Amino acid sequence: MPIGANLACALRYLRHPDRSRTLWIDAICIDQSLNEEKNAQVKRMAQMYSYAHRVIIWLGKEQDESTHALTTLKYFGEQVEYTADECIGDSPGALEPTWWDAERRLPYDAATWSSLVSLFSRPWFSRVWVLQEALLANQRALVQCGDYSIPWSILRKAMVVLAEKVGLPAELFATLGSYRTGLLTKSTWNLPRLLLWGRFRKCTDDRDKIYGMLSLVSPAVAMNISVDYNMSAGEVYRDALLAHAELTKRLELLRHCQLEHRCTGGPSWVPNFAAERGRFFGFRKGHTRQASGHSAAQIRRPSPNVLEATGVSCATVTSARKVPAGDLNGAFQATQQWKPDGLWTGGYVTGGSTFDGFLEVIAKGRLRDRYPNIPPFPTMHGLRQGLSDAMRGNSSIDNALDYFKEELKVDGTFFFETQEGYLGVSQSQPEEGAN
Repeated sequence: MPIGANLACALRYLRHPDRSRTLWIDAICIDQSLNEEKNAQVKRMAQMYSYAHRVIIWLGKEQDESTHALTTLKYFGEQVEYTADECIGDSPGALEPTWWDAERRLPYDAATWSSLVSLFSRPWFSRVWVLQEALLANQRALVQCGDYSIPWSILRKAMVVLAEKVGLPAELFATLGSYRTGLLTKSTWNLPRLLLWGRFRKCTDDRDKIYGMLSLVSPAVAMNISVDYNMSAGEVYRDALLAHAELTKRLELLRHCQLEHRCTGGPSWVPNFAAERGRFFGFRKGHTRQASGHSAAQIRRPSPNVLEATGVSCATVTSARKVPAGDLNGAFQATQQWKPDGLWTGGYVTGGSTFDGFLEVIAKGRLRDRYPNIPPFPTMHGLRQGLSDAMRGNSSIDNALDYFKEELKVDGTFFFETQEGYLGVSQSQPEEGAN
């Protein structure tokens, strides 16, 4: 039977030289051409990984100093402990006390950091299915790269604790931050977190954005989402949203809806979870946005494609402008040309100066002043210094462009103003008069 190059490579490394070995491999053991077989087997995935004698996570063959990266992570993971209630500290018998401390710098050279970046850039870390594969496995699970392997439990600890470190290379910090949500304890595996995590992961079938994590969500939600590969991706996403809304009385999944990425032929209120959009940063506990507080959503469906919800009008859009996508100069120029009334001298509707309100909007609230443990986020002081003179035309825009490249990420979004004096940034185009 035909198999992929990565699987062919894995089989050569995983086989025993002197005896037979029994392996369950989904690409071989599930007939991918038969929907009914996939329906039945996907429902059993939790049992497969939970009851397996050992799960082997195959990262690929040895290259880019991967063995050095894994030995580094193994030693680091053996020094730290991470508990079910998210406490971090020294492991029993740690040889390197306080390596768990976020402020403690690690004695790694540039080559070591580079090997870690390369390791976490491997395809396994970008796949949807890997989360249940790893988190449902028992303590015997191994991570293997070439001939070298380490316990998954050690790698998981290392990744979670490293994600908290101050002073990590920016690329590694962003990468580990995006993994952190998926590596936390079972109590954090709610559907919104998993779907946000999954939007930035790859799968060959768009329906697997839901099915690939179904084993991790609450049984009360999972039981209302049928595994049926005869359904379209849009129908699967619709059922996931409705199942979550029915259980939680919340509509937070609507924030994934973007008209330019809507599911073909589906209603606008069904998110397209297959559309990658924006950049994900791993936040700590809780929701980053919870406009309705603890109020229950009031919804009804008068017809299959219509969802009615009770809401409150907060502001009315009066104007909106597009920020060019993939063009840093264009993004800066659009920001420079926006210049709301009173930008340099006025006061903002929520207090403070209009310029500070403007800066907080283009930073999307992601400021180190608010999230002190997230180093890649800019400070308000840094933004004022970096953008004020450039926007006035009194200095080179080079420093400003660095902010737009690394921290602001406004290209491809929309700036808007409201009748009440608010400024805003949106992933989708707001219509004038919209509330």
